[in-house]
Amino acid sequence: MKKEYIVPAPDIGYAKIDDLIVVYSLKNENYCIFNETATFIWECLVNGITDPEEIATNLANSFDCSIETALNDVNEFINELIEKKLVLENN
Repeated sequence: MKKEYIVPAPDIGYAKIDDLIVVYSLKNENYCIFNETATFIWECLVNGITDPEEIATNLANSFDCSIETALNDVNEFINELIEKKLVLENN
């Protein structure tokens, strides 16, 4: 079974400013500014693309990198999001 992730809308606010995303945690009052790659991954999650392999495929196609590199970036970023409680794991 593949792991999937959801964005916890009740506790998170976010806005796109130019090409970057700013995410604000209403619960702990912290915020993060995402770079272009992180913004791409976040937008996939918000738009319902929650399978890391599918996100990595889209990332590799959009940024002209290998699937392996993209999957590593996706998994690393999602793990950071989980640690910061910006997404919840949904198995």
